[in-house]
Amino acid sequence: MNCSVVVPVYRAEATLDTLVERLGKVLPQVAGQFEVILVNDGSPDRSWEVISRLSQRYPWVRGISLSRNYGQENATLCGIMNAEF
Repeated sequence: MNCSVVVPVYRAEATLDTLVERLGKVLPQVAGQFEVILVNDGSPDRSWEVISRLSQRYPWVRGISLSRNYGQENATLCGIMNAEF
């Protein structure tokens, strides 16, 4: 089974490291191939910087940055439309 996890991100810089670390422990147990797509929804904090760092550290993490806040549903849809699995 392959798996894509899409996470809309808004004001989440403090929690992203923990989220990705936990997903990195669980996803290999349930999926042959997996990806985590973090969609920065125009967050005013440093979320995009954290996403960029995480995507460089983990090859299975991808980041998308929206130009402004479009809302959770649109950010999620954007991630789904860019999912590989």
